[in-house]
Amino acid sequence: MPNNVGVEERARSGGPEEQFAHGVEALGQARSIEDAARAAELIEAAADAGYAPASERCAIIECMGIGRPINWHRALDRVAQAATQGSELSARQLLLLAGQESSTGGDWSDVRGQIDADALVGARKGIVALEKPFIQVFQAFATPAECRWLIETAHDRLGPSTVYDYSTGALRPDPRRTSRAAMFTFDQIDLVTEVIRARISASLRLPLQRFEVSQVLHYAPGQEFKPHHDYFDPSAEGFQEEIALRGQRVATLLIYLNDAFEGGQTHFPSLGFSYRGEIGDSIAFFSVDSDGQPEPLTLHAGLPPTSGEKWIFSQWVRDRRSQG
Repeated sequence: MPNNVGVEERARSGGPEEQFAHGVEALGQARSIEDAARAAELIEAAADAGYAPASERCAIIECMGIGRPINWHRALDRVAQAATQGSELSARQLLLLAGQESSTGGDWSDVRGQIDADALVGARKGIVALEKPFIQVFQAFATPAECRWLIETAHDRLGPSTVYDYSTGALRPDPRRTSRAAMFTFDQIDLVTEVIRARISASLRLPLQRFEVSQVLHYAPGQEFKPHHDYFDPSAEGFQEEIALRGQRVATLLIYLNDAFEGGQTHFPSLGFSYRGEIGDSIAFFSVDSDGQPEPLTLHAGLPPTSGEKWIFSQWVRDRRSQG
């Protein structure tokens, strides 16, 4: 966060929109917990002054633990505040998470009271499909409503899927991966998306701070991701800096967001194993062995749907928090 006390003070004394804009900008530039906490204070001031977009962003700050411990109860309170302040987006998310179709009145605290935060983000019990390499499947990991929300949120933001270049480490399109993808960067994350990420963290017992940017993937008939490994090959020059800065990629979790298609399995050719979930089902696997070394047997492919469209939520996890 730039050390510009004059600008910060003017923002604090300005209106809620100015406070919010400066807080979001400062949060993007924060280089320490203290910087993030000061930026969050500006956004909170705008929220408490009645600015709904700030209340929505406060919910994300609480559930991601930005400048503070993660607190899902406060996150849901903030979304209820945003809904009461007139945010249709927050109102829809509250109804979805509460399993309700509609609400009466302008005070959303009653709907908020129907949501059990701990159950919402708690670990789901999986079924071990293979021990080595470790592959686990989860039935009904996400609700149909959550799946529809993720598809709807991603639909208009789809672009080419990318891979890391072996020689340079840069992201680029690749003919081996012909699906389309929507990235859920910080400015695109909402509470429903963060619920899914928190549930993954609890189920895999891996800290949220190690998560890469989440993606929703769309496969039209014939589109695929040819056999590949998710880990970074330490012998590839282009990956050495990536591993040094952000860590090795150690785990993958995929959620099938729909099931109105044929084909489209997640296939492990070296294991003779394939998985094809129904809506909300999930598969997770670890790309490294118990010593943290890359596991070649995790070679896998996203097979193309032969008819219909396939939608997938994809989450990669590193072995440590990013240093860059």
